[in-house]
Amino acid sequence: MVWAALSAKGKTKIAFVYDRQNSEHYIFTVSEFLLPFVHLHYGTEFIYQQDGASIHTSKTSMEFWKSKE
Repeated sequence: MVWAALSAKGKTKIAFVYDRQNSEHYIFTVSEFLLPFVHLHYGTEFIYQQDGASIHTSKTSMEFWKSKE
């Protein structure tokens, strides 16, 4: 599977994701592919919209995003 994010200012690098994602893999993907792009183009002022997938709403993922505020 591939993972990428798009915005008005471009797109992230493509991440090749193997197997099923869990919270730890999701956090790694976001940290390595999304956040560098976002910080480069938007600084720390951005809105990241997710759906209700369990890896997005897990305690681990929520704590990760809370630590980024």
